[in-house]
Amino acid sequence: MTEQAEKRTSPVAPATEGKLREAMRRLLTGTATKTEGRLTKANLHVEAGSARHHEPGNADHRRMGRRRHRRGAPRG
Repeated sequence: MTEQAEKRTSPVAPATEGKLREAMRRLLTGTATKTEGRLTKANLHVEAGSARHHEPGNADHRRMGRRRHRRGAPRG
C-alpha cells in the first residue's frame, strides 16, 4: 500500500469527529444530555454541539421561506 492510501481522510476535523462520535454513543446508549434522546440527525448535532443542526427559528429557514415566497411557491 502506498503512503497516500494509508492516510485516513475525513470530511470533518478530528475534534469535530470526536464530538460527533461521543454524541452518537450517548444517543445509542440512552444517556443523551442535551436532547430527549431520539436518534435523529438534528439531535446528533445538538448533542455534539456542532453548527449543522437546523431549528425552526434558525435564520437559514427564515431566509429560505422568503426566497420561496418571492418566487411564488407556496409557503410551508
